[in-house]
Amino acid sequence: SARARDAGLANVAARVGLIEEYEGPCDLALALHVCGSGTDAVLLQAQARGAAFVVAPCCIGKLRDGGLKSVAGMKNAISTADGDGD
Repeated sequence: SARARDAGLANVAARVGLIEEYEGPCDLALALHVCGSGTDAVLLQAQARGAAFVVAPCCIGKLRDGGLKSVAGMKNAISTADGDGD
């Protein structure tokens, strides 16, 4: 990321996407405002790689319609969002 580069950090990479689909290396899993089962997925990915983790969920118990129950549900929600970037 630009911030990591500007700070002189050569060993930092940021990824945006579904954590369940990530297959690369990881030394530290950082998840901010991860809702519902996404928190569990981050912890499982970190555990599988022996990575440290920082997780800060924001809306546990406040998910509309019971939340997203699966990766397929998340993909559907992302693809049907209005996409205006807000």
